[in-house]
Amino acid sequence: MSIVQESSIYLSEEEKKKFETVRFMDGLDRLSLIGKGGNALVWLGKGPCGQSLAVKQLCKSGNDSATMNEISFYQLLAAHPDLHSVIMQLVRCEIQSHFIWLAFPLGGETMSKALFSMKGQFHKGERVYRISASPLCSLLAS
Repeated sequence: MSIVQESSIYLSEEEKKKFETVRFMDGLDRLSLIGKGGNALVWLGKGPCGQSLAVKQLCKSGNDSATMNEISFYQLLAAHPDLHSVIMQLVRCEIQSHFIWLAFPLGGETMSKALFSMKGQFHKGERVYRISASPLCSLLAS
């Protein structure tokens, strides 16, 4: 059983029951919570050889198409070694009954940051965002 260290990221009691009490990825130790997003948590995991991994825990829903598209994208990316230094690589994926787990090397550029940039500024009292595709995004689209 994995031991979860205290984290400065807040989880409600309901979230703790939902996320912390489940089996972690096979062969990895769950060390601490390092991130929280809209539909996922990111854990610091330790591999069998001691390597540190960022492990994304997503709740399965009736429609997991976005998650499956993300997995497919990382699988396609694996076929392009020249891009491995640009976007962190998916090390492992595990689909369980209630969760989808994605393991990545700790550190590196996330897919969203490698593909898009977002800048916000105030315009007439409102925050307006400009999202631009990176050259890498254009390359992958062609």
